[in-house]
Amino acid sequence: MANASIRNPEAWLKKAEGDIKIIKKCLRDDDETLDGAVYHAQQAAEKALKAFLIFQQQEIPKIHDLLRLLKLCAKIDFSFIQLEDYAADLTMYVTYARYPDDWFVVDRPEAESALKKAIFIVQFCKQRINP
Repeated sequence: MANASIRNPEAWLKKAEGDIKIIKKCLRDDDETLDGAVYHAQQAAEKALKAFLIFQQQEIPKIHDLLRLLKLCAKIDFSFIQLEDYAADLTMYVTYARYPDDWFVVDRPEAESALKKAIFIVQFCKQRINP
């Protein structure tokens, strides 16, 4: 079933903003939700990058790798390259934060940093869609 909002960059940005709200709620909670916070940081960034690609009338690949999405965005607007470090930092959370793993532990400073990076990427994309 096709959904018209899938091709609407504003709908994607709204979902990214929803992820930002979830991160903030997780950070207000106890430390058991910090992995959820970083997962949603990755998700917010992914949705914002996909929103830009949709805005540019590009096909969006069904991937979660922020660096690959960023490269697609940078082919259109080279200024996206400045997000490379943030994208690299957030990409791992899509896998590691979703499943139990003995070595993957997120502390509060890391989760707060992920929030800042996600907000920066979302705002960066929003400015290029709605200048």
